[in-house]
Amino acid sequence: LFRVVNLYLEELSKVKGVANPPILGNLNPSEPEPIQVDLESAKRRFVEGFNLQRETIRMCLPSEIYKLLLEPEPNLTAQEWAKILYSYIIAVRRFGSKVIESMIPLWLGRFYCYVKETEQMSTKEAETVVRNQAKVFEEMRDWFFKQLQSL
Repeated sequence: LFRVVNLYLEELSKVKGVANPPILGNLNPSEPEPIQVDLESAKRRFVEGFNLQRETIRMCLPSEIYKLLLEPEPNLTAQEWAKILYSYIIAVRRFGSKVIESMIPLWLGRFYCYVKETEQMSTKEAETVVRNQAKVFEEMRDWFFKQLQSL
């Protein structure tokens, strides 16, 4: 995905907004089955992976985001997650796909934060969080393209 985005950056820079595709058929939404999440394991794997990949992560991220990852308790907001992903698109462009593995612990950190944020919410409320995160990615596009221009 990161390589594809880099291949089509010029075309992507022209895209504005998000279109809602038509819904075909009848939707009868139901509550998903509850799942058990081992948050402590996700947090532990985030910390361990971060410590193993620290130098690669440091070279891929803006210093203000990297510093947040040094905190004892992960607290990655949607804005910070968008900056991380956009920064990794740029890092793949600069350093090649070898840096992608270092993103795994960061994903675990974001997963941990998302579950903590939504664990007491209804499914509908949690979906709203996901939709809002998508809006954040759209809002952060200018930041991303500005970072690209500074290379």
